[in-house]
Amino acid sequence: MKRNNKNSSPQKPMPSNLEFKVNIQEFYQKIIYISHLENKGQITPEEADQQIKFFWKPLKTSNKLHKIYKNKSNG
Repeated sequence: MKRNNKNSSPQKPMPSNLEFKVNIQEFYQKIIYISHLENKGQITPEEADQQIKFFWKPLKTSNKLHKIYKNKSNG
């Protein structure tokens, strides 16, 4: 018996959605690690800022690609 109600079964995430979520989780973990290093005095606040910016750029690109993919699949 098929269910017609879209809410009755969970939707599988699109590969793009899953990839984007993984990218966010990886970024989050890196930020936590950088924050710990900075809080312990192992790196300077300036070094922490540089590292965060370095890891932010690919995530920002990933977000843009995710939005493009999402718009194409909805349109």
